[in-house]
Amino acid sequence: MGNGEAEKPAAATAAAETPILGDEGRRRYSLLPKNRFEGFSDGVLAIVITLLVLELEVPEGHNGVAEALAEQWRSYLGYVVSFSFVGGWWIAHSNLTRFIKAGNGVIFRLNLLALLFVSFLPYTANLMSAHGNDEAARLVTVIFGIDLLLASFLLSLFAGYLAREKDLVADEIAEADLTAVVKGRWWAIGVLVAALIVAVVEPTAAILLYLVATVAFIVEPLIPRGHRSPTEEPMR
Repeated sequence: MGNGEAEKPAAATAAAETPILGDEGRRRYSLLPKNRFEGFSDGVLAIVITLLVLELEVPEGHNGVAEALAEQWRSYLGYVVSFSFVGGWWIAHSNLTRFIKAGNGVIFRLNLLALLFVSFLPYTANLMSAHGNDEAARLVTVIFGIDLLLASFLLSLFAGYLAREKDLVADEIAEADLTAVVKGRWWAIGVLVAALIVAVVEPTAAILLYLVATVAFIVEPLIPRGHRSPTEEPMR
């Protein structure tokens, strides 16, 4: 009898000490450390960019090396496009994560889905190089372009979601800069869409357009953007 009476107050005290999370508390509890997906993303990109160069074939024998290298020009062009794209994707991803103070489940899943299509690049680039001179040239060039487009679109979707989730962004200045980054990516994605249309008619021209878009992805995050403090009065 005495033991039961002693246990009841202890249980009541434990229940009283257990915090009841409101909406704000649940949001904070659902936040995840951003360094986990930054580290994972960097590791995946390092592997992808290494696999790209391993797909290049070395000519065999001592004769006709120059001719063999010339015949593989599509492989080298595909490598340059893919390397530029992965490099630009990495710069853009790094540019986005500097605005983040924490992640959440949606951000982690969008990041993982985007990396899925980035990791396909060694395969789709090799596919385009292997069949660039036959009747499948249009198809494989379109497949390569779709891979680029989806990886780019998902990173833009990542940025757009981040811009709407105020709890994840570092401060108000970061919000303004992030909105500018989101807007700045869409024109390069438009070039990729145009290149996909061109690929149906002229695959080689489409590859050059892919190169233009991927170089834009490298340059765009490095463009300085002016911003003012939220407390700063506008000039009159």
